[in-house]
Amino acid sequence: MRCFFHTVTDTEFIRDRDGEDFADRQMAEQEAAQVARDLMAEELRNGKPMPVRWKVLLALADDTVLMSLSFSQLIPAPSLASRLRSFEGALQQLMVRRERYLQRVGTYPLPVYEGGAFVSPDETDQRHKQVIRIRGPGIRDLPRDDVHMLQKSLVDIALMRTSIAFGTLQIKRSFRAIRETDELLERVRREGF
Repeated sequence: MRCFFHTVTDTEFIRDRDGEDFADRQMAEQEAAQVARDLMAEELRNGKPMPVRWKVLLALADDTVLMSLSFSQLIPAPSLASRLRSFEGALQQLMVRRERYLQRVGTYPLPVYEGGAFVSPDETDQRHKQVIRIRGPGIRDLPRDDVHMLQKSLVDIALMRTSIAFGTLQIKRSFRAIRETDELLERVRREGF
């Protein structure tokens, strides 16, 4: 069967006068998609914007249109699966950072500034001195249980900050998804689908 690939741009109709012979319609449709991709690539190589509103018409010699292929149909949209993988990756990174932070807070022996010099705390006084260093010398005389409670509060505050950062990330992604959806709906309206 002889098929013709007419092109409809924003401003003109370009008729294919030669056409090509194909064994079946499926092969002709595949070639129409390739023609559209080649035209898009040529426009981009020439520094022009992506011609998303152009179409390729697959037609017979008597101008019977077998298929109308909009260029916008050939532009791959990010799939939900790829977005979920990206989200899972970000979540996993946050969880790893959270675990590292918890380990560091609980075990890292920070030097404490006392009497005009830094001293290395022994393991038993680490939490007490760390809280004193952060909160100030006013808690020096508090019972150890209270100091440990303050240490736990510091860890909880750090976790809340991580949660807030994660929430902010999710809000930004939600706004981006809304914007992309609005753009897609607008494109669909313009294309007349």
